Amino acid sequence: MDLDDLAFLLGDDAPSGDGGGDYRNIWVVAERQGDGVSRVTRQVLGKARELADRLGARVEAVLLAHEGDMVARQLIQLGADKVYLADNPLFAEPAGDLWVKALDQLVTSRRPEIVLFGFTAVGKEVAPRLAQRLGTGLVADAHELDLDENERLLIATRGSFGGRALASVTCPKARPQMATVHPNAFAEAEPDRHREGDVEAVEVEIYGDDRRVKVSGTSPAPTEVPLERARVLVVGGKGLGGAEGVALAQQLATALGGQVAGTRGAVEAGWLQAGQEISSRGATVAPDLYIGLGVGGSMEHIDAMRQSRTIVAVNTRADAPIMEIADYALVGDLREVVPALLTAIAALRSKKAALAAR
Repeated sequence: MDLDDLAFLLGDDAPSGDGGGDYRNIWVVAERQGDGVSRVTRQVLGKARELADRLGARVEAVLLAHEGDMVARQLIQLGADKVYLADNPLFAEPAGDLWVKALDQLVTSRRPEIVLFGFTAVGKEVAPRLAQRLGTGLVADAHELDLDENERLLIATRGSFGGRALASVTCPKARPQMATVHPNAFAEAEPDRHREGDVEAVEVEIYGDDRRVKVSGTSPAPTEVPLERARVLVVGGKGLGGAEGVALAQQLATALGGQVAGTRGAVEAGWLQAGQEISSRGATVAPDLYIGLGVGGSMEHIDAMRQSRTIVAVNTRADAPIMEIADYALVGDLREVVPALLTAIAALRSKKAALAAR
C-alpha cells in the first residue's frame, strides 16, 4: 500500500509535493536524555546508518538543544556523518511549537530526502505537524524500514487492525519522506570513539512568543521504568492460567530485579494490566533478559520482543513458536519450573554471600 492507495480509501488526494529533485541524505531528529543521546535516538541512528549506506547517502542528525556540544559529538560517534546543532536557550525545556518551526526552516533550506523521528512524546507531537507544514506524508509508528533503492523510496511497515495485519507504506510523490520509529524496533547503534564527523552550528529564527504551551511543573518519575527500557522482563502468556501463575511471575521478577509483563492474551484475560502488554498495540521491548512463562509466541508478540538479548521460554509445548527463537527452551509446567528457579537463585545468592564473607 502506498499513499495513493491510502488517500483513495480516505476519499482524499495524496500529498503532491516535490517528488525528488535535489533532496538527498537521511536526517535523524535527535532527542537528548540528560547529558547523552536518548535510547530511541540511538536505535533510529543505527537503522539510518544501514539505510544510508545502501543509498550512498549521508546520515545527518539534527539536535535542537541548549549547550548541546557534548551530545552532538556523541551523535557523530553513533553514526552520524554530520550534526546540525541549533543551540538556543529556548530549547532548554520541551517546546513542540519551537521544534516544528525550527525544523521547518532547516528541512526547507537543506532538503533531506528522508527524515526519521522516534515514536516518542516528541515525535508524536512534532512529526505530524512538520509533515503538514512541508506538504508531505508521514508513516507513524513504523516497526520496520526498508528501501526501494532504484526509486530511492523509503518503505515503512506498521501494524494495522490492532496488529493483526501489516501495511507497507511509501511516499512516491512528496519529499521529504518521513516516519516515526517504534521504540526498540531496531538495535542501538554502537559508539565508535574514533569516528569523526562535522558539527555545524545553525541559526533558526524562533522567539519565546512562538511557544504556545508552557511547562508549569513536573512530576516524579514512576518507580518502575517503562517496559521499553526494562532490562529484565518476566512475561506471562495465557499459560499463566490465572492468579497463581501471575503470582509466580511476580516472585521471579522480584528475585531477578525485573518487571512483569504479558501477552495480549494474558491482558485480555484480565490477569495483567493494559500497560503491561507486549504487542503491536502495546510495548516493543529489548531487555537483556526475557523470560516467557506460558507464552505461545504469536507473530505480533515475537515482533515486539525479538530484540531481546537473551530469551528463556518455559512452555508445556515443545512446538510453541517462541521455543524456536529461545536461547534456552524449558519444556515443563511453569508451576514446577518457577519454584525450582527461585530455589536455585536463592542458593546461588547464599553461596555468593558466603564467599564474600570470607
